[in-house]
Amino acid sequence: MDAASALDEDYRGVFESLADCYQEMTEETLTIPEALRLYIDWEAMGRDARLNGKVFTVETAHDEVHVFWSR
Repeated sequence: MDAASALDEDYRGVFESLADCYQEMTEETLTIPEALRLYIDWEAMGRDARLNGKVFTVETAHDEVHVFWSR
């Protein structure tokens, strides 16, 4: 696999923040009861993923964060 293909495969998308990425990803895969929504800390989830090396981000403009999965 060449570098361009790997980069494309690992690209998650562009979001206003890493927290938005994790919220969208979670809501795509799980049904979250309304009573629990306010207790989820999306910012902490994104921060932990970045600190643990699970994602790599590139900020290209105000409110524009490109998210890639780390290998």
